[in-house]
Amino acid sequence: MTLYAVRYEYAEGSAVERDRHRPAHVAFLRGLFEADTLVLSGRLEHDDRPGALIVVRADDPAAVERSLDHDPFWSAGVIRERDIRTWNVAFAKAALE
Repeated sequence: MTLYAVRYEYAEGSAVERDRHRPAHVAFLRGLFEADTLVLSGRLEHDDRPGALIVVRADDPAAVERSLDHDPFWSAGVIRERDIRTWNVAFAKAALE
């Protein structure tokens, strides 16, 4: 399987909606983690462009998209932009290999 880095950029003014949907979003990500699809995830701290970075394992970009289409943040419309890129890791600790 290939690793993909996914960058979420949240919609402007979406903080209240993100807070409302966060428990379902975290449960969704936990499910991907337990299924060994999610490698890591976390918030990107930008005052002017809040977002997140998610790294997943998948067969192809379309599989990543299909999977992340079920993210409650995506369904709620709080993600303004979702960028999916193949991630060719050059150096990593064992946890990322």
